[in-house]
Amino acid sequence: MFSLISAYLTTLLLSIEAYRSKLVSLGYLASAIGLITVLWQYKFISFDELQIYSITTAVYLFIIGYTRERFGKKEERQTFDYAGLAILLLPALWQALPDSGFWYALLLGIEGLFLLMAGLSLNHKTFTYAGVAAIAVATLTRVYSFIASLGSWAIIGSLGLIFLAVAIFLLNKKKVD
Repeated sequence: MFSLISAYLTTLLLSIEAYRSKLVSLGYLASAIGLITVLWQYKFISFDELQIYSITTAVYLFIIGYTRERFGKKEERQTFDYAGLAILLLPALWQALPDSGFWYALLLGIEGLFLLMAGLSLNHKTFTYAGVAAIAVATLTRVYSFIASLGSWAIIGSLGLIFLAVAIFLLNKKKVD
């Protein structure tokens, strides 16, 4: 317990020093120590659910990406956003795949809704597309067994129609541009 308190105090002291000396790298070090301390506290409290760790880490990466964009480094924001999206969505996807993964599929859909709302409100296409993809994948993980029970002719025919529709859409979009 005292080691957690000392880690939080270290985060606080490094944050104050980073603010006082205007050293951005020291601020990032303080925030990383703070994140590790929070994750350590989760383990100390005996949180065993992977989603708690991944959501906390993803939010941290989104915030770091946002601050990088505020400093004029948009390329770095994309890197942090992609890393945060991977850490947020891949564990939920992996846990939603088995037949017993209903709650994880629901969580993946809820995360997708939040990403979609954030993407639309912030006008951030990466979050919007990731949110739509998360909702679609969450739905597919639940209807997979139904799709697999269909005949192969129905699956191949449906995929062919989807492929054809996407091709027509892309050709029309290319003509418009």
